[in-house]
Amino acid sequence: MRPFMSIYAGVTVIALATGGLAAKVLSDEYRSFRNIETDGNTAFLKLRHNADLSFAPWAILTQTAVLEMCNNALIAPISSVVAPDVYAGIATRCRDTAQEITRQVPAWGLSRFSEARAAAALGDIPAAQTALELSARLAPNEGWIAQKRVLLMLDLPETAALDTLFVRDLTLLLSTQTSRQWVAQLFVARPDHQDRIASAVETTPNDTQRRFLSDLRRLNRTGA
Repeated sequence: MRPFMSIYAGVTVIALATGGLAAKVLSDEYRSFRNIETDGNTAFLKLRHNADLSFAPWAILTQTAVLEMCNNALIAPISSVVAPDVYAGIATRCRDTAQEITRQVPAWGLSRFSEARAAAALGDIPAAQTALELSARLAPNEGWIAQKRVLLMLDLPETAALDTLFVRDLTLLLSTQTSRQWVAQLFVARPDHQDRIASAVETTPNDTQRRFLSDLRRLNRTGA
């Protein structure tokens, strides 16, 4: 009976431990989920006025939502009118959150991008560049993350490494109709970076360039 009782006791302990872990996961998920905001300004204000707000998401969807909350908050219109130390405080919290999620999921392009976004907000350009390069290495073909990287790189000082990454991401985005139209809209919306975008477009095949020019002409006709 003793071996049986030992086995039973061991299974019971494992079951209790598993149950405790499940309860913690549910609690962490619920706490994280109910604090998530998708609108940039709302997210920024929530992070600003809730100094004790923390996230411990387990599910990939919740982790994505938390990272996107920070990404949106750091570029929200309201973020440009607060005191620098307030903005830096929120950027630091977002960097810490992104790094914690990266520790859980090391090979994830989105969390690495979020590290880059927060590092750039804190003025740490070398760290931002490193995180962008890691993001591109881990998510080379995910267009929605490439869009984020392109937008961030437009706001960073140009370096040889970032120029290479910029061309690579833009080439990816020019390869499909929907993302190519996004690049055309970006070209129109950011006249200060049209030369940089055009230089990247010129590295693509002639057919891609013609399609891009066609998208630009369509935008000009519709006034979009």
